[in-house]
Amino acid sequence: MTKKLNRYFIVLILTVAVILCPFYEAFALKEHNIPNLSKIKRMVIEYKESGEWAKEVEGQAKKAIAIIEEHHNKYLKQAIIFDIDETALDNYAFYKKYDFGYNSEAWHKWMHENIAPAVEANLEVYNKAVEKGITIFFITGRGEIKREATERNLKQVGYSGYKELILRAKEDLGVPAVKYKSGRRKEIESRGYEILLNIGDQHSDLDGGYSRFTIKYPNPIYFLK
Repeated sequence: MTKKLNRYFIVLILTVAVILCPFYEAFALKEHNIPNLSKIKRMVIEYKESGEWAKEVEGQAKKAIAIIEEHHNKYLKQAIIFDIDETALDNYAFYKKYDFGYNSEAWHKWMHENIAPAVEANLEVYNKAVEKGITIFFITGRGEIKREATERNLKQVGYSGYKELILRAKEDLGVPAVKYKSGRRKEIESRGYEILLNIGDQHSDLDGGYSRFTIKYPNPIYFLK
């Protein structure tokens, strides 16, 4: 009888544990791992507007300039690759205006208004590359339809004299960023360039090879694969 009761209590305890486990897990997840969304937005705003983001970008830009100074070779056909959004141009004002959501029509309008400012520290890297005579390419996830607006925005904030702006063609739409961007870098290398440096704000801007050095800027707003 005692053994039967013991088995009964063991089964009862295990049953209760199975029933309550999801609730405990959900509570732990809510309590410890997922901050409130409004809190995250405030954290992003503070990070950007306190100057902390700019400070971190500046630190990475200084590393990029040091690489250019140390490894530039005027006897080689060298190139530097820049991403555009959140690397060359800062779209923070757009994301804040729309509460960090994405609206395709609003984004299209924003790009054609050409009001995104330059990321100032990155512009210093760009100017250093120009000074050294290094060939500059932009590779962006923007579609080919955005070429005119993108070129206008780049030039009016100081990015002039680059070799080529590479945008997604129709056949590139839907291709993962790593495959698309590394493929374009491979093509640039096939034209005889040594890609000295590749600069972006996403790991997908940098992964896939075909660059001697890479520099990543922080991006607290979104993540792209």
